[in-house]
Amino acid sequence: MQLLLLAAGHGRRFGGCKQLVAVGPNGELLLDYSVRAADAAGCDGVVVVVREEIREEMADHARRFWPAGLPREFMVQGAEPGTVPAVLAASGALDGSFIVANADDLYGDAAIAQAFEHLCSTDGDGDGGDQTSPQHHVLVGYTLANTVSSTDPVKRGICAVGADGLLVNVVEHLVRRLDGSSFEATPMYPEPGAAPQGPQIVSGNETVSMNLWGFRRSLLDDLRVAADEHRRGGDGATGELLLPEVVGRLVRERAEPIVVVQTPGYCIGLTHPADLPGVQAQLLDYPAFAPGLERRAAVSA
Repeated sequence: MQLLLLAAGHGRRFGGCKQLVAVGPNGELLLDYSVRAADAAGCDGVVVVVREEIREEMADHARRFWPAGLPREFMVQGAEPGTVPAVLAASGALDGSFIVANADDLYGDAAIAQAFEHLCSTDGDGDGGDQTSPQHHVLVGYTLANTVSSTDPVKRGICAVGADGLLVNVVEHLVRRLDGSSFEATPMYPEPGAAPQGPQIVSGNETVSMNLWGFRRSLLDDLRVAADEHRRGGDGATGELLLPEVVGRLVRERAEPIVVVQTPGYCIGLTHPADLPGVQAQLLDYPAFAPGLERRAAVSA
């Protein structure tokens, strides 16, 4: 199982290449913490999707900070924007189930371990009829209030989850923290033919996607179909093709089984420049890195 890190964004709201911003006390990047968590969980490799112009710098950083002996590949995303084209850019380097994570989010070790454990626990034979089926993918869900640290607007995929723990829908929203404990959430991509919806007031207890997924390799075929449709301008195509859009459509139209595993932790990310001091303060409580450490023995599933 591999960790797939999406690191090809341009950081327009941040004002620069936030994937390469040193946030840790010794120059660590945010993605280094996800790599270390994946290695500790037992992942046997890392694939990073980058832009061509940062590929060499990212590879050099990995040589200095990542566990020695941890397999890694750097794949370049082409001109098509969005997280679906990013995943597809990595498809040639993926050899089985994989965990998807943003390079600019700090998910916490436990959340990445949850994704890994779910995929491991469902590897094997199954008929697709229960939550232990190998056909199930996984989404690690966070509580909305645990993912918004300022009043600046951020994107969050608000999830509907069934009584069986399966994802019913995920809709990308622009979310802003209001005074007090409430939030304003505005749907970003209405269903084709539906009237745009205005902002709604939500409590902050909602389950949201932070793009921490565990996918079977079979999902790549669905992403390829969605990307082809998007290129043709079908299904209300927008500029970017995002994972929450495609996965939401799959669970609505085909009941694609995706287990939502709720994590009680926080997800801290770099979206705006004002986020940087808070992220740096949080990382002071994390264990220090030791560049060049030999890789730990993989955990057997």
